Amino acid sequence: MVSFSVLLAGIQAAMGLVFFAAITAATIPFQRSLGGPRLPRIFDAATGSVLIAFALRLVLERRAG
Repeated sequence: MVSFSVLLAGIQAAMGLVFFAAITAATIPFQRSLGGPRLPRIFDAATGSVLIAFALRLVLERRAG
């Protein structure tokens, strides 16, 4: 029974490696657009906006109790 579990774990690990290798290979064509200065600036602005929105929500939240 233990050997079957080890076999299933090995299959799962191999599938994970193949999956992440495929994702890495799929992003290579987008390397130029992802590495430019514009897209990281957009991501930074979006992330900053979300963090500020969460902070405002916490500040304006009324305590229950």
